[in-house]
Amino acid sequence: MKNAQYLYKETEVKETQKLPMSLIDLASSGDTSAIEKLLLKGRVDDVDMMDGNGGTALHHAVENGHLATVKILLSHAANVSISDCCQWSPLHTAAYNGNVGITELLIQNGAKIESHDG
Repeated sequence: MKNAQYLYKETEVKETQKLPMSLIDLASSGDTSAIEKLLLKGRVDDVDMMDGNGGTALHHAVENGHLATVKILLSHAANVSISDCCQWSPLHTAAYNGNVGITELLIQNGAKIESHDG
């Protein structure tokens, strides 16, 4: 166990170092300014890039109730019907969370209301 702790400490990032945040991280936090900069500068290869659970930036923005972030992602062609590892689309999450504004926006942007979760 000592060796594992040692290896972990060797790879720790110093507090003063700033690692670039991913689009998913920014969508989770609702940082619309940083998201716009990333997307407008072409620094995101794929707005639908998935995390380890199949969640996209849109999934995370919806989950956290960030309407402005959802609008930005949709304006950059985020897939409204993409499913995560549990077969939940952003629409499932918005409806489950009772977020009417985001639910309506997703439907207006082509989310499939007849899709089923896994």
